[in-house]
Amino acid sequence: MDAADRNIVSSNLVMLPDKDEVISAEFTKEYEFASFTLGINKRGNIKIYNKNRKDDYMKTAVNSKSSVLVFTDKGAVYNIPMVILQNLKDKEISLEDITDGFDGAKEKVLNIVSSKNLTESASVYFFSKSGLVKKTNLKEFIGDYTEIQSYKFKNEDDKLVSIEFGPSEDSLLIMITSKGMAIKFDSGNVNPMGRVASGVMGISLKDEDSVVFGKVITKNKNIKDSKVGELALTCDDFNEITLVTSKKETKTIKVEDIKIQNRAGRGNNIFLVVMNDYVKSVKIK
Repeated sequence: MDAADRNIVSSNLVMLPDKDEVISAEFTKEYEFASFTLGINKRGNIKIYNKNRKDDYMKTAVNSKSSVLVFTDKGAVYNIPMVILQNLKDKEISLEDITDGFDGAKEKVLNIVSSKNLTESASVYFFSKSGLVKKTNLKEFIGDYTEIQSYKFKNEDDKLVSIEFGPSEDSLLIMITSKGMAIKFDSGNVNPMGRVASGVMGISLKDEDSVVFGKVITKNKNIKDSKVGELALTCDDFNEITLVTSKKETKTIKVEDIKIQNRAGRGNNIFLVVMNDYVKSVKIK
């Protein structure tokens, strides 16, 4: 009787590159436990930090028993066990080297989260280029997998521009478009959805407009870290937003000056952009 007859299903311990292979395996009674910081940039390059240095890498605190969920603009999430990376030290490795699906040339990492922070009260918010927003409880991403779908696009031209973590309630969502429109609405207007869903309309776009920025802030500045672990956000995290256009024009506005509206509205114009210009990036401080 073979394994299939006994309903035993195998699983990958480590995802290897195409030209690599396991040549030996050893059993050990000792288990090296380590706590460290993992960093990954938009291109999928991974580093291990003993001390948290300033650079353009997204970072999260992890340990040997945890894993990191890597969310990308293609609506995929990669589950990376930290035990396979804890000895990386000063070297750098690509997400492409440890997964089959990620393509650094066509796919961008938008955010990461440690499995230590997958609490009942924490959610992941997806903001799409076409104006859609989706809220999913982070617990939905617990499981033994290498890659799963985290977002279902309604059309092939759409993509995710931002993925944020925050409280499931008592939050405000901000969306800004390339034509300088902005909307701020209560997260309670977005019902929790499963992993394979497209979301609902967050902002109604004018012709040739698209979302370039999405962010979560909390309404209650007194929310404590214990509520959502390291994912707790407060309005004090940033008070101002600076819009930068393709022609280097800039404008800074206060978050409190963006009026709260109902979800799916057109929002307010916060930056008058000329015909052949557009908002290229949004910075917070």
